[in-house]
Amino acid sequence: ALTTVTASMGILRTAAMSWCLVVMAVILLPPLIELCLWRICLGLLGSVAHLFSLPDAAKLIEVCSSAAGFILAVILTIMVIFIISLGVLGGIG
Repeated sequence: ALTTVTASMGILRTAAMSWCLVVMAVILLPPLIELCLWRICLGLLGSVAHLFSLPDAAKLIEVCSSAAGFILAVILTIMVIFIISLGVLGGIG
């Protein structure tokens, strides 16, 4: 009976961790996709600014693209920390 209860608790823990990963993906993937699209658009816009010889606008666009890259890095770091902490908490039980 004890092994059955232990096994069922392991299954529940695995299911809970899986749902946590799904929730994390639902929460964090849309901003990641949006930021990637922003970086692509800003890169294209910067190329157009260079094409039309607008160095001030190109510099501003590069700074905005760098800021979007920084935010992207922060969100990816949060995702990695969350996945690692889920693995640690799953290993404890």
